[in-house]
This record gives sequence, structure tokens and C-alpha cells, in this order.
Amino acid sequence: MKKHLSITHKLLVLTAMVFGASACISETETPLIDQSQVEITTTEEGGENLKKGGLIPYEESFVNQITVVPPTEELPLTFLPGTGVGKAQGMGKVYSFINQVATSLTTSEGAPVTQFYADELASFGLTDIPDDVNSVTVSENGTAIFYRSETNQATFPDANGMVTFEAVVHIVGGTKKFRNASGEGVLTGMYDSNTGEGTSKIEAQIKLQ
Repeated sequence: MKKHLSITHKLLVLTAMVFGASACISETETPLIDQSQVEITTTEEGGENLKKGGLIPYEESFVNQITVVPPTEELPLTFLPGTGVGKAQGMGKVYSFINQVATSLTTSEGAPVTQFYADELASFGLTDIPDDVNSVTVSENGTAIFYRSETNQATFPDANGMVTFEAVVHIVGGTKKFRNASGEGVLTGMYDSNTGEGTSKIEAQIKLQ
């Protein structure tokens, strides 16, 4: 049994890297990739004129890392919750909360973000978040965008242990100016398979109602 758990743990560590999009940084840890390395061409809060009407380009970037929650007898699934720090267009500094469930060594699907982060999201004034929301980007003033992710596809580690990943994401509302927002984008990123630390970016077209 002990040997079986050891092998399972190693597989989970690899699987845990599948989703980097809206990923996590612990405030008590020093990431291998510093936040200053996040490349973004977006503007600070109030600097972007997000007009209501048609689709407009939107972008956000994060430094990230994922936590593995192994399966239990009660819930035999591997969950991959995480939080992140980065910048987003029209919002400035933002935080990310995500949740995924592993489906293989290189794929994962979205799971309710409130499963692990209901209290943290409530501290930003975010409550009653639908179960189909598996990623939230939020600024310190509570401006938020909600995402639903399609299947996240990752590569196996290269010779240096680096992994790349990609997924289609859908904007399904938010708060304040993003309350009735919609749109679609692509999440891309990379991470170190030995630590889970890396960077991610979402480039999307967003429509404000």
C-alpha cells in the first residue's frame, strides 16, 4: 500500500502542473520565476477605456504554481487548486483563484473555484459564484472576471523539466464593469515540472454589456 501511494504521488505531482492559468503563488514562498518576469502589455486600473458594445482585446498575465489535493475514499479525484498574482488590462494588480480536476497526466477539466476558495473570494466581496466558474481574476477593489475553462492540454516535460500548456477559456461574467461580460480567449503558459512554478497568460476578446 505504501509503495502504491508513493507511485500515485509522483504521478499526481506531474498531473498537478496541467493547469497554470490562473495559478498560484504562496505569499510565504519565493518563486523561481519572479513576478517582474511577467510580460504584459496592459494598463493599470482606470487606464484602459473598456467601452461597452463590441468585442475588445483583453489580456492578463500571472506568475503561478498549483497545489495538489490527492484523492480520498470519500472523493476519489485529484483536484488542482491554486492562486496567483499578476496584472490585468484595466485592473492593474490582480489575484487569481482557480480549481481543476485532473483527468490524465496531461489533461485537466474545470471544477468549482468555490470548492477551496469560498472564504478568500468572499474577502473580496465575491459571493454566490456559479459552480461552472473555475477561475476568478480579481483586483483589490473587488473588480472581477469569471472564467469557465475547456480541457487543458499540457506537454510532457522537456529535457530541462519545462512544460507548456494551452486551453480555451470562456468569460462568463464577473463584477462591476464585468458583471455581464462575455467572450472567449486562449490560456497559454509554461512551468517547471519539478516545482510547479511558472507563468501564464490569457489573451481574449471580451464584450461588456
